[in-house]
Amino acid sequence: MSALMPRRRDDEYFRQWREAIGLLGDVPSTVMKISGLAMGDHEWTVDSLRPWVLASIDAFGVDRSFFGTNWPVDRIHSSYGDVLDAYAEIVSDFSDAEQRSLFSGNAKRVFGLV
Repeated sequence: MSALMPRRRDDEYFRQWREAIGLLGDVPSTVMKISGLAMGDHEWTVDSLRPWVLASIDAFGVDRSFFGTNWPVDRIHSSYGDVLDAYAEIVSDFSDAEQRSLFSGNAKRVFGLV
């Protein structure tokens, strides 16, 4: 749903966005694919992505969130490796099991992958 993709990088917009995803996160059958963040932040850094990633995980929980990319569009603003490295740094304090869930386990479950 493109309405959930962050469009601006200011405090007021972040507050509204976080509130909106919090409401959606309250619905147990929903999940959050965390991806495409560079589309609204062309000169992103790990620190500029961190609040968006952590707010997503906070709203949906580790068991209903997963990382992805918006490839090939993301390639305009970063490399595939840079995006994955940024996610890894942001969740480096999470347990190994939580990181596996975010990077692969949840996507496998949600999409029925083997």
